Amino acid sequence: MSSGGAFNNPIIPGFNPDPSICRVNGDYFLVTSTFEYYPGISVYHSKDLLRWTLIGHVITRHSQINMRTTEPSGGLWAPTIRYHDGRFYVSVGCTHRFRPKEWDIVIPRGFYVSTTNIWDSSSWSDPTFFDVPGIDQDLFFDDDGKVYFSAVNLITEPRIKKHGLGLATFTAEIDLVTGRCLGPAKWNRLSDFGLGIAEGPHIFKKDGFYYLSTAEGGTDEGHQQWIFRSTAGPFGPWEEGPKGTVNPVIFNDNDPSIRNTGHLDFIETANGDWVAVFLGVRPQGEKSELLSQLGRETFMSHVEWIDGWPIARGMELLSKPQVWRDEFQDSTLQLGWYHLRTPLKKDYSLSEQPGSLSLYGNAYRIDDFECPSMLLRKQTGFSGDWRVKFSFAPKEAGHEAGTAIWWSQFAYASIGLRKPFDESKSGLEIVSRCYNEVEDQFKEFTHELPLECRDVELIIRAYPTRYELFFSIQNDSHSTASDPVKLGEIPSKALTHRRSGKESPNTGSHFAIYAQGAYGKPCFEPAVFEFAEWKVLSETN
Repeated sequence: MSSGGAFNNPIIPGFNPDPSICRVNGDYFLVTSTFEYYPGISVYHSKDLLRWTLIGHVITRHSQINMRTTEPSGGLWAPTIRYHDGRFYVSVGCTHRFRPKEWDIVIPRGFYVSTTNIWDSSSWSDPTFFDVPGIDQDLFFDDDGKVYFSAVNLITEPRIKKHGLGLATFTAEIDLVTGRCLGPAKWNRLSDFGLGIAEGPHIFKKDGFYYLSTAEGGTDEGHQQWIFRSTAGPFGPWEEGPKGTVNPVIFNDNDPSIRNTGHLDFIETANGDWVAVFLGVRPQGEKSELLSQLGRETFMSHVEWIDGWPIARGMELLSKPQVWRDEFQDSTLQLGWYHLRTPLKKDYSLSEQPGSLSLYGNAYRIDDFECPSMLLRKQTGFSGDWRVKFSFAPKEAGHEAGTAIWWSQFAYASIGLRKPFDESKSGLEIVSRCYNEVEDQFKEFTHELPLECRDVELIIRAYPTRYELFFSIQNDSHSTASDPVKLGEIPSKALTHRRSGKESPNTGSHFAIYAQGAYGKPCFEPAVFEFAEWKVLSETN
């Protein structure tokens, strides 16, 4: 914490929603959702709750989960991490079909994976599946050795009166070894206001009380956190925290700096204090656009206990600039790179040309419902420069490689090097594609390059309300670059703009490098990336 006792919020910037936290002695471990991105479920570590480091991922192989053609905003939602008897457990579900406009969703059977060595991503077990379908899975280990599984589903029983959407939380006792329910699941929170949504359940115990914490109101502007308690056990009955003084525990309404706060998890610190982690967004641009292009980020606040109820205190913004660069010197890919969905095979090499990354385009393009040859990193600040330098010498028309600012296949802007489809042209061309949210289509711009040009530097300049796309080329053998040439621009709201049937409301912006073939054929020539770099600048532009 800073000298004033505030956290550096967001404690984990960029697309890091649905945080869950546990402590082992003086070490804190936190997981966040990754949705359709792979490897799945980011794992962060801290010793002081201030400095957080990505140490690995939970889902790293096909035998755990294989996300094939998973839709935007599908995938791995709202994990819970818990530590019990020397072992870490992460419970989660994988949603392959999700179309939020019509609430067309296939509710998954959730599962848990476990490990005794959280520092080794390969050590996480294969899944043990639960009996009852649901999202936002939670595990609670009671003092008597019993284990309880909680999750969220739609109320479909006619005998139960529901409000609004009727998305409610339930709990069941389970056999941890098999995941089987030892009795019927019981509803424990049916939200009676707003959209009728209760989700993200967490059960914990303190001073003889069982507590149930739920996210209510949906994950947009009405998002808030509620708390309930019981002396009877994990099935309740539940006493609701007093409205106005306790509930909602957090609710930022239309705050101009942080809003959509919720999906909260509590933790007792090593010195006996309590804190809470939760998601929130930092809105940018027009008042009507409540989303942030960075997506939902992880925040933290202090918690004070009054009369047996938790009260969240303070969530100031104290974010710090970041600089990151990858020159691909290691034999393995740095942590923090992601694929879109689960790759069937490795599409890059760090040894073919040491000191660089060779990326081979497969037969899928970046806007296909598959896993294209694309590596992505989360955007962690609103203003900054994303730069990549690479060479590419494709022989087939339409083969392309470059970089992109990415929200989903329906909303992105890219700039790359391409072999023209017009085979009468001998050289390469720069091509830029930018989504236009007004016309709901992509606009393409091209710039013909000198015949001998194979090396370019591409720049995506980020501002709070827009992105600008530039390129520069090597002038001669002295490795001097030309002045950057602007080829495209996209407003930030074009990424977050919600369109019927095409929205991806749960994720956030990434910077990407990609290579792609054409006409269903892969590339045989690699795009060779020398470096990728992100520098956060002042957030006032």
